[in-house]
Amino acid sequence: MIKSSIEFPEVETYYILKNAEDQIIPTAYGSVLPVQRMDSGIEFMTTYTDFTEWQTELAKGNVLVDIDDNNAWIPLDSGE
Repeated sequence: MIKSSIEFPEVETYYILKNAEDQIIPTAYGSVLPVQRMDSGIEFMTTYTDFTEWQTELAKGNVLVDIDDNNAWIPLDSGE
């Protein structure tokens, strides 16, 4: 059953999925390009169009991401 989705957004759209609204560490995260769609069975989704805002929110759950030389986001080692 689809609970959250993003369909062909106008700009790259970043998302954070959680199993509970007050959960700190995300269940899943990623981004969807304008030529893509994403469906999830996870209910609680927050979306961002600003990379820095998304990056900051992920860092609250000790998930670190950055931009590589090709201007694509990449996960970083959180030290765990």
